[in-house]
Amino acid sequence: MLMVQPDRKTFRETKYTFGDDGNLTVDNYSYIEMWGSGEKEYEESYSYTWVYEGGYPKSLDSDKLRFKVLNISYYPNGMYKDFVFKEENSYNFDTGWDTHTYKMLDNPRYLAVESFELGGKPSYISLTPGKMIKTYDDHYDIVKNEEWYEDVATPTFTDTFTKYTYDKYGNWVTREEFVIARYTGQESVTTIEREIEYY
Repeated sequence: MLMVQPDRKTFRETKYTFGDDGNLTVDNYSYIEMWGSGEKEYEESYSYTWVYEGGYPKSLDSDKLRFKVLNISYYPNGMYKDFVFKEENSYNFDTGWDTHTYKMLDNPRYLAVESFELGGKPSYISLTPGKMIKTYDDHYDIVKNEEWYEDVATPTFTDTFTKYTYDKYGNWVTREEFVIARYTGQESVTTIEREIEYY
């Protein structure tokens, strides 16, 4: 990939290779060339490897990235079941490695988060809760979103989604949303409509 800026050109090359062990190695190489210099500056090269299990990515550990994937598990249809990763200083400059845990909803239609645990200090600034639980109906459409910003028994915010109507394909076209603004606490009720074009 080549990125051209007023005073420089940035070159990036990424190579993906599956090994005999079934794992995927990613090799990255980049450098900058200032206009008219013809010389490579800020050359950088690094690699990391995705560990595969059963034909799917399972984990990734590298000291060259700001994240590490601890574990991914899958439903039989190949969609994510659990996703656990660590991110360095994700919400503050000095929090170290925060472990994020996602549990995905078991459904055949689309990928949806059922619960989330931050594993670090929640932040109103980034609007990232320490814990989140989502509840769905029989159509796998969300009916409730609960978020915790403090270590307490009851959620800090609860949003609800009701009065769904559906088209002939089973996709919702209208719903009513009760949402609480995270900064101000202001409550609002809105009817959402969407138009789906099928091909």
